[in-house]
Amino acid sequence: MELSDWIAIGELLVAIIGIIVGIIGGKELKEANNLKFQIGKLETKIEKMEFNNSQIANTINNNGIGLADAEHVAERIVDEKTKDIPTFRFGEGPPDDSIGKDGDIYIQILDK
Repeated sequence: MELSDWIAIGELLVAIIGIIVGIIGGKELKEANNLKFQIGKLETKIEKMEFNNSQIANTINNNGIGLADAEHVAERIVDEKTKDIPTFRFGEGPPDDSIGKDGDIYIQILDK
């Protein structure tokens, strides 16, 4: 065998090794991209979970206001917002002034 034959064999071995390394590298890149995508999805899920957990904690704690306090505040707000709205009252006789407040509307029902 001459020197050129040995060089050809060496080049063939280098080409085979290059093909094997290229195939392995391509598989590893594909797995790395899949892993990167999975990690991205996992981070998104964790971010959403943290957001949901903070909402749940805020709902449970309700900023330190208990249920009775929340009901009291809600009733107070409703009373304040509806104080100027007249109440419609119905009856068969004349209105009883001891019931209701000023501005209420009384509708007398007449028999035909």
